[in-house]
Amino acid sequence: METKLTVEEKNLLRICPVYLHVQTHQEKSVFKQILFMQKVSEGVNLGQTPNGFSAEFCQVFNIPQLEEISRKHQFSLHRYLDKNKHRQLLKIQTVYLFKRLLHKGIKICSLNQKNVLVDPILETGQTKYIIIDVSEDFFPPLSPLYNGLTIQLCT
Repeated sequence: METKLTVEEKNLLRICPVYLHVQTHQEKSVFKQILFMQKVSEGVNLGQTPNGFSAEFCQVFNIPQLEEISRKHQFSLHRYLDKNKHRQLLKIQTVYLFKRLLHKGIKICSLNQKNVLVDPILETGQTKYIIIDVSEDFFPPLSPLYNGLTIQLCT
């Protein structure tokens, strides 16, 4: 999957190795491909950060920063329904990433802000992000459904 990323994107994003890949060729199947990736129990996830993705990451992946998302009218319902507005902004920002990766042919169905670990590199001052797609998120239907609906608004 990482072979579909540019060198600049690879420097900022790592996708954990897949340990199970299921693919079906049935025409009426909802999910044609499902990726199960290893679960990581340590680290700071994107949901625990105050600023979301770094400015450099947003520029490389063409993702709006949190301030820009907070001003977008199409997400006013998202912000209204959740008391924790910051959490919604982070979710929307990760859906933008999900959409960019999908355009590159990288399908990750249950991506949300808790599935992205933040790895600051002290030597360079750069921040690297690691996508962890935990299998439990496939079973509660909310995460893929949320991403499917929100992705339509991420223009």
